[in-house]
Amino acid sequence: MHAPAREILLLAAEDAFEFERLREAGPLTADIDPETTAAEIAEFEALGIPMPDELDGLRRELE
Repeated sequence: MHAPAREILLLAAEDAFEFERLREAGPLTADIDPETTAAEIAEFEALGIPMPDELDGLRRELE
């Protein structure tokens, strides 16, 4: 396997792990930075990963 392909797979696995950790953590209770949230929403949409309910609700509010 080429090094760039391996790096991409490692990043994808890391993103999947972070997604699961976020999902299991439950609802967000801290103040939300709109710029960070917009970037996270864009990342979820780009990867085609279902967003946690909290982000999906915020995405609808931003539209």
